[in-house]
This record gives sequence, C-alpha cells and structure tokens, in this order.
Amino acid sequence: MCTLIGAKDIAQNPVPAFADKPIDIMMTHGPPYANLDRTVRGDLVGCPHLLRALMRSRPLIHCFGHIHEAWGAERVTWGPTVDQVCAKSTTIKEFKKTWGDEIAEDGITRVATNVESAAEKHCVEVDLSSKARRPIQRGHETLLVNAAIMNVAYEPVNAPWLVVVDLPVADVRA
Repeated sequence: MCTLIGAKDIAQNPVPAFADKPIDIMMTHGPPYANLDRTVRGDLVGCPHLLRALMRSRPLIHCFGHIHEAWGAERVTWGPTVDQVCAKSTTIKEFKKTWGDEIAEDGITRVATNVESAAEKHCVEVDLSSKARRPIQRGHETLLVNAAIMNVAYEPVNAPWLVVVDLPVADVRA
C-alpha cells in the first residue's frame, strides 16, 4: 500500500485493497476529495487520502456526511488502471490534479432524485440490485452517498437514502 508523499500512515486498521478483501459498505464521517464535498463557497474540502483509499478498495457503497450542502449521491465507474495509480507515489497536489484521469469513460454520474417520490416514501430510493435496470458492478463501480440530513443551518431538510443492493450471505462459521 502506498500513501501520498508527505503523509504519515497512522491508521490502525487501514482500508484493504479490493483484491485483498472486497468491501460491501464503507462508512466515514467526511467525504473523499472532489466527490460530494463542495461547500457553499465552492471549495472542495474532502480528503485526498480517503479518495485514494476509496480508489484502492472500490466498495459497492461509500456513505458519509459532514458537508451538509453537498447532500446527494454519485455513481463512480473506476478506470482499468486505478490499481496502478494507487500503487504509485505522488504528492497530494499532483494527485488532486490527476485522480480524475482514472475514472472510466462513464465517469461520475449524479443520481437523480425525485422530490415527489422522496416526499411520498420519506426517502430517496436507489436500486443497485440484480433486479435494477442497471445493477452495480462489484469492483468496477461505487455508489457514493452524502447522507447529510441537515442543511448548513442545521435544519433537517434532506431526505434519507434507501439503497437496495445484493450482498453476499455471511459465513457464520468464520
């Protein structure tokens, strides 16, 4: 595992690489850099180290909050060279400039939200299951969800998310 130059790895339990141990759902307090992290001032305040961990692990779903005004969801399609990029040493400044090159042609797609449906169901529903029109592809795609319910004035105005996804049955013997 390679960290960004100038960073000290202090994680007691670092996020594993996809090839080592696939992750179904990753939850963090804040967002990764440049993904649902734009403030009202227009600044991208997410963590580049978390983005690199996300690129390395490629979970089915990454859920976070913290940046209230960036509520929403995006579907990321990872490029074929994402593993090589994560293994390469680079500075934070260079990584911030080039990380988007490793997103596939499909890139990052904002998940559309239906306000009427969200009001009726009391949530925004996203179906990624095998029954969906476009099921999520493990290791190739990640759904990013900024699930901040509050707005910047700490008023609960954003709908919660309901994500339907197929998960493997746990081996209770393990």
